[in-house]
Amino acid sequence: MPTKAVLENEITESKIGNASSAFSSFLKIPTAGYRHNKDGKFGGPSSSTLWSRSAAGSKSSALDFSRNGNEFRDKDRAFGFSVRCIMD
Repeated sequence: MPTKAVLENEITESKIGNASSAFSSFLKIPTAGYRHNKDGKFGGPSSSTLWSRSAAGSKSSALDFSRNGNEFRDKDRAFGFSVRCIMD
């Protein structure tokens, strides 16, 4: 699983600016949604969030993709987000 720095580099080099360009990029990141950390319900079918391996305490850095853009946020590790392996 990539670090936050590796994910940042990949989205910058690939010019990934939102969920649509994330899917059309070589990474083929779908809008998979997620499982909520409190009740396990499915949410966010028009977005995607990828975990990075960069962690701090009970939170990890995750990359959110939506129609409007993308950004990193520190999220509770109980969320059911997607992972994407990137080979060195």
